[in-house]
Amino acid sequence: MSTIAEQLASNLQIAKNSTWTASLTDSGIPLLFPKDYISEHYRLLFDIPEEEKEIFHNAFRTVSEGVGNEIAKINSVASSSLLCLLAFYRLTQDGNDYVLKIPNIPALEGLSFTKCFFEIRNKVIGKPSCVDIVLVDTNKGVLLFLESKLSEYLETSHKEEYGKSYIPLYMEETINGILKNYDIFARQNQRGELELLFGESSSDKAYIEGIKQSISHLIGIYQGPQDQKTDSYDPKNYMYWFERAQKIYYGTIIYSPMSEPNKYIELYEGIIGANGSEIMNAIKRCKKDGVKNAFKEYANRKIEVLSEVLTYQSLFSIYENSRLLTPTVKMFYNL
Repeated sequence: MSTIAEQLASNLQIAKNSTWTASLTDSGIPLLFPKDYISEHYRLLFDIPEEEKEIFHNAFRTVSEGVGNEIAKINSVASSSLLCLLAFYRLTQDGNDYVLKIPNIPALEGLSFTKCFFEIRNKVIGKPSCVDIVLVDTNKGVLLFLESKLSEYLETSHKEEYGKSYIPLYMEETINGILKNYDIFARQNQRGELELLFGESSSDKAYIEGIKQSISHLIGIYQGPQDQKTDSYDPKNYMYWFERAQKIYYGTIIYSPMSEPNKYIELYEGIIGANGSEIMNAIKRCKKDGVKNAFKEYANRKIEVLSEVLTYQSLFSIYENSRLLTPTVKMFYNL
């Protein structure tokens, strides 16, 4: 069981006065409930108020019905989807009095996010990308897409393989050069697939999947939503805010309780954070069908990549933001 999972399980036992015990998966990750769990169990476990029952259940359904088999992943205390749900579900309620501010990020200074949508599907290559959450400043028309990580970034590897459709983009001079600066090489393997791997003589390992995932999300944000049939004239719908956005940001938020330097943060900020505009330009130049054919109304929109990784710890250290969390959630995640 990962160190983070162990700590979270321990925190929850304390929060619930030791009345809760974890059952384990074969890999040692503690599960919260048997496979037939429902969101009501989560509501009671984390002391979500009765008056917020419907809001929480609606948000839960959105999060757990994602394309990445979230309904299985969310059954674990090591689920980034569960953390994202518990942290932000109150922003799904129309007319709420909650405001989320992002600390220490100059680009987001002065913005107040009062609304959110979970599991946003955007067109990529073949399957859509599914960004965990988009926060909305409804007054200034600003969207902030965030990919949430809890313990995934601890799953390091020497190489990863992806579909062949990604090869033209990763062989593109700019992206290929950025990756090489970090001793990561893109090549076509014997099966014709894209292979991202550290240099042959390197013993380095990293969460390469997180880098690829962010590039896919940027393709998706550039190309627009997978499903455009949703009524775009209703402020309750994501399409309403996407079509009217004055500015779009993309970033990553992670749960990082360790005091020592986080290697994934260093890798992410060096590749994605420091080269966001170059990566976006490379996406626009790419000749591969399905990447270049962005919807015209979105193609020229300014998409800015945050240079720094956000952490749940820093975000909820602000009192106003911490109001979004129930006391049990605060104790569980030590926020």
